[in-house]
Amino acid sequence: VDFNSYFASVEQQLVSELRGKPVGVVAVMAETTCCIAASYEAKAFGIKTGTSVRDARKLCPDMVFVQARPPIYVALHHELIEIVESCTHVEKVLSIDEMVCKLTGSQQLPENALKLAAKIKRAISKKFDTIRCSIGIAPNTFLAKTASNMQKPDGCVLIEQHELPQRLFHLKLRDLNGIGKQM
Repeated sequence: VDFNSYFASVEQQLVSELRGKPVGVVAVMAETTCCIAASYEAKAFGIKTGTSVRDARKLCPDMVFVQARPPIYVALHHELIEIVESCTHVEKVLSIDEMVCKLTGSQQLPENALKLAAKIKRAISKKFDTIRCSIGIAPNTFLAKTASNMQKPDGCVLIEQHELPQRLFHLKLRDLNGIGKQM
């Protein structure tokens, strides 16, 4: 379970005036810093994590910048864990915006796994208007993370064992979790 544009989505959840607007979350309010998160409205202009404030303003003059509020993100993170936990066990929290749930027994059947993913999404949307997640379902955590990135925002991708490795052939190397520009 990977929460989409988490910091920006939380800000849009808490400050309704930010909803539907391009939002950049910054560590400090300064022209010399960069976005640590961008809303999907901002991403539509090419703004992403690491985009400088100056460049973001060039790409999107109507960009709204907000200073990060980590304690609030952590508090909502715990609420989101509880919501997911109400649907299935959270095996491991990987970061503030992603967690792993190990499917057991009949949950491993594709149709049941997809129903569970839909249940998680419904439970989240009942409590939050702007916070969404992409869910990847696969034979292991690495492939599940890869799957969650294949359909954003608010996606759900299932990769079954019998589809491997062909299902991955269309991906670029950078689409695989852990492979960055320097690598």
